[in-house]
Amino acid sequence: MGREPRSGGLQTMTDDFMPAMIESDFDVQVLGRQGGAALFGAQRTDVWHFVHWAASDGKNLIKQVHIPRYVMASAVEGLSGGQKNTSLRSPAQDGPWVALWNDIGLSRRSEERVDISWMMTDEGLPALFCKALLADLKLLGKARGTVKEQGNEFVLPGHTTHLGNPIAARHRGLVEAIAFEYESRGVLDAEQFALYSAFCTMRDFPAATDIAVDTVAELFEIHCQHYAAVAIPEDVLQAVMEMQRATFATPIWGPTVNKKVNDIVGILSAGIRKLSAAQQAQVSLLSGMYNVGVLVVLATILGFMSFERYVELRAEGLQPDSGEEQELRTHMAYIELLGKLCV
Repeated sequence: MGREPRSGGLQTMTDDFMPAMIESDFDVQVLGRQGGAALFGAQRTDVWHFVHWAASDGKNLIKQVHIPRYVMASAVEGLSGGQKNTSLRSPAQDGPWVALWNDIGLSRRSEERVDISWMMTDEGLPALFCKALLADLKLLGKARGTVKEQGNEFVLPGHTTHLGNPIAARHRGLVEAIAFEYESRGVLDAEQFALYSAFCTMRDFPAATDIAVDTVAELFEIHCQHYAAVAIPEDVLQAVMEMQRATFATPIWGPTVNKKVNDIVGILSAGIRKLSAAQQAQVSLLSGMYNVGVLVVLATILGFMSFERYVELRAEGLQPDSGEEQELRTHMAYIELLGKLCV
């Protein structure tokens, strides 16, 4: 999850210079420092962007995460005794904790200060930053109030998908998150990719949630062409093999696998048909937007490999502070969130 922000001389820059460089390059502010490490953050349109820097053995390790604002607001609400009963206890702290995003947690220092597990501080994140976090609770409350229950579904009245279908789902959190997107943006725009756009893919396009055999064959051909030219990393190969053993009748690809093409497509199609509509939409989105091979896509959405590792594969060759990588990470956060909200 960590890479150098640029090559060459940055490895020898001073501890005082690097934070200033990161603030400028990533357009973030310092939230806390501990020795040769620092945490930075900023609010974007759709995500909270955190950057962690640590100096070790003359090198600068940069990690970053993009957390959807709805997820952050829900976690902060959990700390504040809101509707979500997700309080956890940290062995290192006395205050309440909630799970935030993947392996990151959020803790409460006081009524107005919170802390993130990436870097624990004495008082929590800076007051002004926490104030911005807490401001999203108002948007969350407004969003929650607009969601209505109709039969066995939750709906967002007055809004439709890009093609005019109702915004409705069995999962309340999914509809709430779309409502939150409207409250934070002031518009639901499928052209500006976030959760609403991902939902439109799932709801408006049958081919995205009932993937045709011909499409499966094309995706597998692309996968084979890519990994004929690029060596698959060992950890990724392991995840792909574990996914195949758990999902398919028999593995269809790998160092010792030799199958006929017709058999391969049939087995792969059968495996994809086992997926939920949201998972098939994730396959379609990843394959269409940021493809690194259909079997790697499946390994990721089924939990055999992390989305963060997928981002690393797709971001090779990009500067971590570039607009391209920031867009990639934001988009991936919402593709991941679609799956998280549909379970």
